[in-house]
Amino acid sequence: MGPDRPRGDKGWGKGRVPRSGPALRHCAGKGAATALGAQDRREARRGGAAAPSAAPLRSPKQNPTRTRKAVPVPAPGGPGAEHSDAEHSDAEHSGAAAGSAADGRVDLGSRIDLFLEQLALTRGASEHTLKAYAGDLADLLEHLASAGAHTPREVLPKHFKRWLAALDARELAPASIQRKLSAARSFFRWLERRADIDVHPATGLRQARRPRRLPHSLSVEEVERLLAPAAASYLGATRDAALLEFLYSSGARAAETVGLAHRDLDLAAGAARVRGKGRKERLVALGRFAVAALATYLDDPTRPAPSARADDAVFLNARGGRLSSRSLQRVLERAVLRGGLTRRATPHTLRHSFATHLLDRGADLRSVQNLLGHAHLVTTQIYTHVSLERLRQVVDQAHPRAR
Repeated sequence: MGPDRPRGDKGWGKGRVPRSGPALRHCAGKGAATALGAQDRREARRGGAAAPSAAPLRSPKQNPTRTRKAVPVPAPGGPGAEHSDAEHSDAEHSGAAAGSAADGRVDLGSRIDLFLEQLALTRGASEHTLKAYAGDLADLLEHLASAGAHTPREVLPKHFKRWLAALDARELAPASIQRKLSAARSFFRWLERRADIDVHPATGLRQARRPRRLPHSLSVEEVERLLAPAAASYLGATRDAALLEFLYSSGARAAETVGLAHRDLDLAAGAARVRGKGRKERLVALGRFAVAALATYLDDPTRPAPSARADDAVFLNARGGRLSSRSLQRVLERAVLRGGLTRRATPHTLRHSFATHLLDRGADLRSVQNLLGHAHLVTTQIYTHVSLERLRQVVDQAHPRAR
């Protein structure tokens, strides 16, 4: 029994209309014939009193559409009206969004911007990572626009193949092409999860495997010459010494080194906390030389006062700001010249040297992986090849029957 059906009524089926209640207002609101009482209907059939409605009343047999049971709806402004309107608005909004995603009308450029925001928020991508992704995806977007693909669903496997061919024609390094392809794959996987596309356009696409290069590292003697103190003192000498000792002692990346904060240092315990890729934190060990160099630098009266934005930074530039990665590279270049090294060295060279020297002296691979902050052991295994190469060189040079 319906909520507005009067007790004793015969029902609303077979073309009958309710006599009163919200259902009557619902019918009138839809332009239906005005509901009449039983007496009014009988008089209308006999041609007596005129019906109060301007529209003629049809019998159920004359009505081409059957009148369904009326459903009560709240009157405008009445209780529940606000909730009903909100639901209707939400349904329209979600339906429009779903329709836009379903028919592929979304713009690729706006989706790239949203993808980069998601990388920064959910994966904690660094500024350098975001810049690399943005450049690679901008390259792809330019190629797709020239091919007439402006929405996710318009991108086809042939567009990816032609893009890779164009990159190869520009004589880019295999590593650069692989990086661009990886960025594009990640972006379209994200679109697939959002249901902006049904099939990943790069599915089954394979790039030629690039030759694996062994990491370049310095010998122990070269590192000793690199870390040797300068013959003449200069402004910033204590900072440069602390930087180089920290890099080699911890195996930290350049961004992890310049991002070091005072709260991350524990010189008494000989340890430091660094934040790596994806803002993952790890502890690194500091040797006695690194601890002594850091203590000397932090107590140096010529160390500039930190600026407001770098009040907790350990390594500062001459103006009191946080040292940049580029400035760190320049410090290392001066040390290479001062030490008389014939090979180029970067902050990552010291990181490679750190790992290689540990493995050469018997450290286990899993410990080196944790110290370097590698997510996968296979990334660390490349240093075992460096150690094996050095062992082969020793055998070739010293063993009488090696050649």
